[in-house]
Amino acid sequence: MPRYRFKWTNLSPALLKVLCRDLLGENLQSNPADALARKYGARPREDFVRAAWPILRESWLRVSKESRDWVVEALRQIRNEPEPLTRRDTQMDYLRNLRNSANLRLIVL
Repeated sequence: MPRYRFKWTNLSPALLKVLCRDLLGENLQSNPADALARKYGARPREDFVRAAWPILRESWLRVSKESRDWVVEALRQIRNEPEPLTRRDTQMDYLRNLRNSANLRLIVL
């Protein structure tokens, strides 16, 4: 199976702007993907998810059903929580109540 090649430019422009504003303290109009790559590298690592978790949760997972479903299911499997969560508000409550743990960061990466 080919390995997924992360590109900052694959993130939505809105998410890139929020990440730059909240993580870098910059309101970049030109190229937020480049600014994030300078700070966090070509491919984000655990330190990025640690810092960006609230933003990723509220600006990405809240609106991306496919990603939210996958992250919630993966976390529930690791934590041996058998019942599936399928409603967005239930999934978001679940995600908001998690600690920013190593398992969470690895799954989000």
